[in-house]
Order: sequence, then C-alpha cells, then structure tokens
Amino acid sequence: MAEIAASFASVVVAGAVGLGIASIAAHFTRRARRNGFGRHHYRYGRSVEDDSAAVQKTMNLIRQQDFSGCGLKLVCELASMEDDQLTLEEMDILSLVGTSIKPGEGLLPGSALQEYQAARGLGEYGHDCALVFPSCPFNSSQLIETVMSYLP
Repeated sequence: MAEIAASFASVVVAGAVGLGIASIAAHFTRRARRNGFGRHHYRYGRSVEDDSAAVQKTMNLIRQQDFSGCGLKLVCELASMEDDQLTLEEMDILSLVGTSIKPGEGLLPGSALQEYQAARGLGEYGHDCALVFPSCPFNSSQLIETVMSYLP
C-alpha cells in the first residue's frame, strides 16, 4: 500500500520535480557563462537563440507531466514569497520561468512557458494559489521537499 501511495505522489508532483531538475541545469549553465564560457553570440556551435527554443521545449515537456498542476502551484506560491524567504533552488525555479505575465493578460492559448509565467504573475499579484490550482494537494513546502529529494 505504501508503494502505491509513493507512486501516486510521484506522479502528482512530476511537474514540480521537472521544474526543480531543469532549474538546477539552467543554474549551472548560467554559472558557466559567468565564468567565461559562451560570452559570444555563438556558443558551442549553437546560437543564443537556440537556448530560448531549448527552454520552450523543456517547459513543454514539464507541462506535459504536470497533470495535477503542482508545478504551476509551486511557481505561484514561490512568486508570492519575499526574495529573502526563498532558497537558492527556489530562486532558480523562478529564474527558469522568467518574468511573470500580469493576471488577465496573455489570455490567448500560449506556450507552456507562458502558463508558468502566468502562474508566477498570479502569485506576485497576491492570488490564492491553493484556490487557483486545487487539483494539487500539496503546498510549496511539501513540493520543494519532494523536489529536493530528487536532486543530487
């Protein structure tokens, strides 16, 4: 029975875990750039524009696994917090998502990245993330704890 509960929980939080893993990878990429790698328009034979496409593709994959909306809820709740309350990993998740979309803007169907940016906007503008994403039974503390358990 415990195995079934653990399997259920891992499916429910798949989007949040995906965000955590992708944000750590993005963090190391940014750090490599600050240390002198990739300062030019072309990096490792790829253009900088390729990075934007890679983020879009990554976010699409994460959204496909975010059945419960826990990744969206996590972004929303993290965005509602003050910066000094956030851990490095939580800031990396928000950095991966990028700038927020103000609630009510960007209503046309958009990309997965735009969905996460809209969730960030909801949190920044003080919406109740638990009401907006009711299909996710966990709060940000529980989600981050689960995300951290998957990270090295």
